[in-house]
Amino acid sequence: GKTAFVELASASGLHHLAAHERDALRANTFGTGQVLRVALEAGATRVILGVGGSASTDGGTGLAAALGYRFFDETGTELYPCGETLEQITRIDDADVAFDFSKIRVEVACDVTAPLFGPEGAARVYGPQKGATPEQVARLDEGLRRLARLRPGFDAAPGAGAAGGTGFGAMAFLNAQLRSGIDLVMELTRFDDHLDGVDLIITGEGKLDAQTLQGKLIGGIC
Repeated sequence: GKTAFVELASASGLHHLAAHERDALRANTFGTGQVLRVALEAGATRVILGVGGSASTDGGTGLAAALGYRFFDETGTELYPCGETLEQITRIDDADVAFDFSKIRVEVACDVTAPLFGPEGAARVYGPQKGATPEQVARLDEGLRRLARLRPGFDAAPGAGAAGGTGFGAMAFLNAQLRSGIDLVMELTRFDDHLDGVDLIITGEGKLDAQTLQGKLIGGIC
């Protein structure tokens, strides 16, 4: 029908990059925004946006830029949307956004509950695996704090830090609702209905650790 499924990892995923290609400061989610734009131009009125596995920590600014948002510094110079420029943003312009997100239902499927910034935030927890040095992690965290001041009210929401802050960006720029990824997928696939008469469920996870019971697949099924 009018529902589109967009997966961030397919367009902006860390797995596309070799270790030496990872650039924590310059990587962004613009490609995901391009995919989303095509879906909306095709008439989608509901979007299930799967986030996770991102290569970037841009607060969702790349995604937003692909949909028409523009970001400027204090001199009025337009910025390339990425983690490196977050700390320079002083103004966000939405005049070129062609979509009315009050009429489009965007649901973000995420499996982490991280806030946008701070000790448990996007940069400090996930930045190192994207190639960020300790100095870059600190810079990204500060940039995310600045972004939150420009779009207040979303940074502390569980999942705001998902996919390098794309959870935050989706709420702030797309009027999105964050949903537990496993709960949403189980709902869409009518998982409970398939349990009738079942004695054994075989599932998997990359590894078992402290995150397993914090919204990951196995935790959700249990």
